[in-house]
Amino acid sequence: MNDTITLDIILPYQQFMHHSDVTEIIAETDRGSFGLLPHRLDCVATISPGIVVFRTKSVNEIWVAVDNGFLLKTGLAVTISVRNAFSGPDPVNLKRIVRNEFSVISDIDKKVKTIMLKLENNLIQSIMELHHG
Repeated sequence: MNDTITLDIILPYQQFMHHSDVTEIIAETDRGSFGLLPHRLDCVATISPGIVVFRTKSVNEIWVAVDNGFLLKTGLAVTISVRNAFSGPDPVNLKRIVRNEFSVISDIDKKVKTIMLKLENNLIQSIMELHHG
């Protein structure tokens, strides 16, 4: 029985990281952190800007700062697809990257979504006024 996970972290333009001997993954969602072990049920999760921590058979902990994205677990394979990622040995520096880089992008995304909703509502109201007018 295989007791490791194959982990791929994918960016829009390249494969960021590949490990085939992962024993545990901890990721962050908007509802908090959760862990994955090799024989956990398959799942899909939305990843929030934060730190993904995983362990391999040879390395105790690997820290990766990730932006918004998705995690997909199928069988013994986990794929994390995010807009951007950074890896390094210093979790404090990675948390700073998440706070300063990825959170700013998230705030911009929220503002853009709010503006788009207002534009859609105005468009719908205008169409209704034309239709009933």
